[in-house]
Amino acid sequence: GVNLNIVTKRGTNDFTGSGRYFMTDRDWQADPTVPAEARSYLTLVNEVNHIEDYGAEIGGPIVRDRFWFWGAYAEQNVENLASTGLPEFSPDNTYIRNLNLKLNAQLFPTNAATLVYTENDTRKLGRGAGPQRALASTRNQGTVDTAPLIVGIPFWKIEDTHVFGPNLFLTAFYAENDQSFFLDPIGGRETEMWRDQTRTYHGSYWYFDSSRLTETARADASAFFSAGGVNHELKFGFGYRNNPTTSVSTSCSCRA
Repeated sequence: GVNLNIVTKRGTNDFTGSGRYFMTDRDWQADPTVPAEARSYLTLVNEVNHIEDYGAEIGGPIVRDRFWFWGAYAEQNVENLASTGLPEFSPDNTYIRNLNLKLNAQLFPTNAATLVYTENDTRKLGRGAGPQRALASTRNQGTVDTAPLIVGIPFWKIEDTHVFGPNLFLTAFYAENDQSFFLDPIGGRETEMWRDQTRTYHGSYWYFDSSRLTETARADASAFFSAGGVNHELKFGFGYRNNPTTSVSTSCSCRA
């Protein structure tokens, strides 16, 4: 796998904030045309219908030099029109909401603590549209509603760093991340799925449910010492990860 060390935003002794707004619309784009090599099976090509991306963040002190906060909220609404080989479009829309909260504390000069909490709500409506996937066979993707604020999937992490002296420091954290989601066919789970002579799906499609809760704990330490006239750093630690996954996928009877 890949390990990334990223320094994320946090509150400081100054109150700061920012906001953004981005929008584009179907009326602002050029008129797309069907490529010559695809005219035998396509009458339309994919188009952007409407896109909005906006958010805001703010941070500052709760107790100066000791306790700080930071928070952010953002939404991305991406509405596309997908070609299915029919004379009409199939909607392919994605709606994402993110909430981020962070508390930082340094009650003692030798100790720093961080609490992070985020929620994500991702919905995709009409996933999988294409020349061989009619609207009823596309799927709606969503998250299992377990978070209390924006009704999405939660992630939280608590971390503490302690300096025991000039030659030893320790960092430890515990985190939980719930990535459970589902894929529901627009035609319904009880509707028969079938394909015509062109192998195009109609009626419904496979559904998919997945439960994915990840628990992670880690402790890392660094010790510094000199030996033989050379400075050395010794790193040691412990890691734990538990990631049980349960998935179910099936469909109603399929006829060709």
